Amino acid sequence: MSGIQQILMGSGGKPPADVGQDEYTTPGSYTWTAPANTETISVMVLSGGGGGGGYAQVGRYGKGGAGGGSAWRNDFTVVPGQSYSLVCGAGGSSHSQGGHSWFNAANHNDASDGSHARCYASGGMLGDTTTGGGYGSTTYTQNFHTSGQTPTTPHHVNGDAGSKGTGGEGGNWHSGGGGGSAGYGGRGGHGSGGNGQGGIYNDRDCETCSTYQTWSYPTAAASGYGGGGGGAHGQSGNYQNGGGAGGGIGRYGRGGAGAAANVVRGGGGGGSGGASGGSGGMNVVGNGGDFGGGGAGSGGGSAGGGTGGKGFVRILYPGNVRQWPTTRTGIE
Repeated sequence: MSGIQQILMGSGGKPPADVGQDEYTTPGSYTWTAPANTETISVMVLSGGGGGGGYAQVGRYGKGGAGGGSAWRNDFTVVPGQSYSLVCGAGGSSHSQGGHSWFNAANHNDASDGSHARCYASGGMLGDTTTGGGYGSTTYTQNFHTSGQTPTTPHHVNGDAGSKGTGGEGGNWHSGGGGGSAGYGGRGGHGSGGNGQGGIYNDRDCETCSTYQTWSYPTAAASGYGGGGGGAHGQSGNYQNGGGAGGGIGRYGRGGAGAAANVVRGGGGGGSGGASGGSGGMNVVGNGGDFGGGGAGSGGGSAGGGTGGKGFVRILYPGNVRQWPTTRTGIE
C-alpha cells in the first residue's frame, strides 16, 4: 500500500472517521442509521415544554407549563450501518404535558443502562387549573434535585453524570408565566404567578432549598448552563390577561443564560441562542420559545393555555472528539 493510500485510509488501515451531525427538530418518530465510518457518537435530547393551563372560558384560569428537560451522552459506541430509534418530543398543547425526547430508549429505564448509547428526557409538566407546572421531568411537588445528582423517580432525565437539566417551574397561580427550558446541565428559569403569587423557591438560583414560598417575579435560568428564562404572570387588574411564556434554548451547544421577563405578561429570554417566550395580553397567551420553553397560563377569557416549545434530538460524530456541552457542537 502506498503512503498516499495509507494516509487516506487512516491509522491502522481503517478509513478516517466520518465527521458530521444529524438533527431532528420536527416532532415525531425517526430511525437514524450510523454512517459507514462512525463508531462513536455524542447525542443530546431536549423534551417539549409543557402546555399552559386554563380554558377558553370565563374564570378558568391557568398555571404556567414547565420547561422541557435535557440530557446527553458523550462518546458512546454505535455499530456502522445499524439503525437506532429516536423521538423528538412536541411542545404540549393547552393543558397538556410536553412530549418526551429520546434516543435508543423507549422509556427512562432503558436510558439508565450505561453500556449503550441511550438517552431520555421526559416532557415538561403541564400547567392546569388546580396545580402549577412542575420541573421538566416531574409533577408539581416540592421535590427537587440538582443537575449532577442521579435522577430519582419521577424525574426520568437520564444522561451521563452531570449531563442533565430540569425545566423551570411554571407560575403556580392565575395566568402563570411559563417555565424556561432546561439548560446544558442546569435548570431553566421559573415562571411567576398572578396576583403576586409565584411557585418559586426562596432563592432565585437555589435547586436544593427545602423552604417553599411565593415569589412575585420570574427568574433567570441557573447561571452558567444556558437555559431559558422564566415568563411573567398575566394577572394585572383584569382576569382576561394571559401570561408570558418561558424561553427556549438553542441546539448548537451551551451559551449564555436566558433572562427573566422584566415586564408583566412578558416572555422569558432564550438561552444559548434559543427563542424568547411569547408575550401575553388581553385574551392573548404566550407560547413557549423553541426549543423547550413552557407555555403560559390562560387569563380565563377567550384564550386557552399557551403551547410549549418543541424539543430536539441532535447527534454529533465522531463522539470521541465532539462532545456536549461545548466541544465542537456546532456544524461541521
